Amino acid sequence: MGLALCCALVAPLFGATSRPPRNRIVLPNGRPVNVGAVPQAHVDPHTITVPVVDGNGMRFTRLSTEDGLSQTRVTQIVQDDQGFIWFASEYGLNRYDGYKFKVFKHEPGRPNSLGGVYIYSLFKDHSGVLWIGCERSVTSA
Repeated sequence: MGLALCCALVAPLFGATSRPPRNRIVLPNGRPVNVGAVPQAHVDPHTITVPVVDGNGMRFTRLSTEDGLSQTRVTQIVQDDQGFIWFASEYGLNRYDGYKFKVFKHEPGRPNSLGGVYIYSLFKDHSGVLWIGCERSVTSA
């Protein structure tokens, strides 16, 4: 179910594209190549430019449980459209505003809380909605 849900969420982002025959792929230069009967994934050939940073002015800051992070193991990190950084951990969802953390976790008896404390995944969709995958449910924020 997790993989199907993930694919259902991610597939619309890439749009529908025609697929080459199963035994042939087309290289970026347009040259078709036979690959046998092994199914191949098709990647949309749009080029993405990534800026290169020389790192001269780069500064690293360490965030830990002493700063308010709920747990030392972080599994996912996402930045939302408001600029908050969200950290998925084994003990709750952590929202960081650049100064302090606010921790969200499952609260028994409260229907609007997260479905569990172990946050497995975070995903921001094209509308800016943050999706949270917990041990018991998928929730949006």
